[in-house]
Amino acid sequence: PSPLAGSQQVFGFVRFVVCAVVLSLEMAEKAGAALSVEDQISEQEAKPMTADEKKFFDAALASLTKEQQTKFASVPLDVLLIVRGFANEEKRMEETLKATQHIAEWRDKVGYYEFFEKHLEGDSQFHKVWPEYICGTDKYGHFVQGIRIGEIDTDELLKLDEEQLLRLQGQKMKSYAVYKQDLSKASGVQRYKHTMLVDLHNISMSMLMGKKKNLLKKIFDIGSTYYPETMFKIYLINAPLVFRAIWAVIKPWLHPITVAKVNLLGSSKEALKKFELDGLPASQVPKWLGGTYEPVLCFDYVSQLIAEKRPHAS
Repeated sequence: PSPLAGSQQVFGFVRFVVCAVVLSLEMAEKAGAALSVEDQISEQEAKPMTADEKKFFDAALASLTKEQQTKFASVPLDVLLIVRGFANEEKRMEETLKATQHIAEWRDKVGYYEFFEKHLEGDSQFHKVWPEYICGTDKYGHFVQGIRIGEIDTDELLKLDEEQLLRLQGQKMKSYAVYKQDLSKASGVQRYKHTMLVDLHNISMSMLMGKKKNLLKKIFDIGSTYYPETMFKIYLINAPLVFRAIWAVIKPWLHPITVAKVNLLGSSKEALKKFELDGLPASQVPKWLGGTYEPVLCFDYVSQLIAEKRPHAS
C-alpha cells in the first residue's frame, strides 16, 4: 500500500479510538447524571435485606424479650428500617440494638399494636388543631404528606395532655406506615419513605419559641425517633426570608444526602416548578399549593383504619 493509504488507515484508526473514548465519556456522564441522589436512595430503598444487614437484623431481634420479638418480627420491615437507619453510625451494632430496644419499649408503653382497635381519647381535637393531609405520589411511588402551618393551633395543642398528644402523633405516624405498606403491595415496589410538603404561609414566629417550640420538637421527634428511615424529601414552601438566610449558612455543613432532602422554596408557583423537576407533577400536589390533587385528611384515614379494626401486620 502507498504511504498515503497507510496514513489514511492510521488516521482512521485514531479517529475511531477518539470517537470511542468520547462516546464512552458521554455515556458515563449521562449515567452519572441519571443516577441522582434521589435515584440512589430510591434504588436502595427498594432492595431486599442484604446478608450484611441480616446480621444486624438478627441481633436486633435477639436483644428484645420473647414477646417483643414476636410482635416486632411480624413486620420484618420495621426491624430493617432500624438497621438501615443506623448504617452509618460509628458504633453501628451498639446503636442499632439500643434503638431497637428503645422503640420496643415505647411501643409497649403507648399500645402501638392496638392503635387501630378504637379511637384514642382526644383524637378528634388533636387532628382539629393539627390537621395533616395525604396527597398524591411522586415518580418513585412515595406518598406525599401535606402540612399547612397556618392551620396548626399551638395554643390549643398546649392545652392537651402531653403524653396523650404524643401517643396520638405515634398513631398518626403508624397510619402513614400502613398507607405506604399498601402502596408498596399495589405497586410491587418496596417504598417505606415519604415526602413532606410544609406550607409556611402564616407561620407565627411565636411557634419557634418557648413552650411551643419545645412541644413541636417533641411531636416531630416521634417520627425521627420511633419511625426511623422514613423521610424521603422535605419541601418548605412560602419560606420567609429568615428561613432562607439560615439555610444558606448551614447548607454547606451538611451531608449531600441531607441537603437533597430539604428544599426551601418561595411561592407556590416556584414550588410547582421544582416539584415537576423532581418528579412530582401538579396532578399529585394538593390544590392549596396550586396543584389539582384532592387530599385526604389524615384523621379520615385513621378513622377508616379504626372502622376496619386494621390489625397489625396486615
